[in-house]
Amino acid sequence: MSWYPKSSHTPPPEDMIYMDKLSEILTPMTRGLSRKGPAKILPHLYLGNYDNALDVDNLHKLGITHVLNTAEGYTSTGPAFYAPKIEYKGFAGEDDHQYDIFQHFDMTRKFIDEAKASGGICLIHCLMGINRSGALAVGYYMLETKTPLIEAVRSVKSHRAILLVNQGFQEQLIKFARKHHMLESIDEEPTPDPPRL
Repeated sequence: MSWYPKSSHTPPPEDMIYMDKLSEILTPMTRGLSRKGPAKILPHLYLGNYDNALDVDNLHKLGITHVLNTAEGYTSTGPAFYAPKIEYKGFAGEDDHQYDIFQHFDMTRKFIDEAKASGGICLIHCLMGINRSGALAVGYYMLETKTPLIEAVRSVKSHRAILLVNQGFQEQLIKFARKHHMLESIDEEPTPDPPRL
C-alpha cells in the first residue's frame, strides 16, 4: 500500500468545502520542517514516527514519560522496551482510508491526559508520524485547546511538515469536528461573473 492512501469515494457535499480547505493546508509538504526529533504539538504532547519512538535517549532528554503507539504490531516496541521509566500503550491501527481511526480517540485522550496530569509528556506515533498518529493528535489538539478544525490542522501542520495525507482520515476528522461542534464556517469565494463580450 502506498504511504499516500486515497479515498475512492466522494465525501458528502457539505464536507467538500472542508476537504478542499484541508487539501490547501496539507498539500504543501515542506521537507525543510522535517527534523530528526518528534514535533512538539503542546507542552505535554509530541507527534513523531517510529524512529523517534526507538530513540529512548532522546525521549528521556525531551522529558517524555508516556508513549502511545498507534501502529502496534508493525513495530518492535512495547511495555518492556520502555520499562521502567516510560509508560507505554498501543493499538494496531491501520493506515487505510476506510479504517475508523477515531474508534481509538477516547483511549488516546485518556492516556495523553494521564501524562499531563502526572506532569509528564506523551509521544504519540505511528510508522511515519503522518496519518494514524497525526489524525488523533489533531483531534486531541482541537478539543484540548478548543481550536476549530481548520486552525487546529494549520497549527499542527506548522510543526509537522508532512501531515494527514490519508483522505479518509481527513474526512473522519471533519465528522469528528462536526460532532464536537468544532467546525468553523468557511465562506466560499464567490465565482466571478464571466467577462461581458
